[in-house]
Amino acid sequence: MRRILIAILLLLLISGCGGREESDGTPRSILRIGTDATYPPFETVNTETGHPEGFDIDLVTELCRINGWTPEIIVTPFDGIIPGLRSKKYVVVISAMTITP
Repeated sequence: MRRILIAILLLLLISGCGGREESDGTPRSILRIGTDATYPPFETVNTETGHPEGFDIDLVTELCRINGWTPEIIVTPFDGIIPGLRSKKYVVVISAMTITP
């Protein structure tokens, strides 16, 4: 678990380096985060508010607050998490993942 948290921190810090805008023109102060919100208690969508919530969401929201970024959480199906990251739909992913063959 500690390695996962360190990896997340490094990704967030790296994403904050460089110019004032992402390659698609999004201001750097907005951190676009991809997640599959179907794995409570880590990430889920609140049925009353329609907003993502859970441990992972709280973690990334707090990291954004500390760094002065505004989180933009993009909920996507799990199969689209890595393709979305590769296509720069978001710059960071926070979602429960494990190593599989």
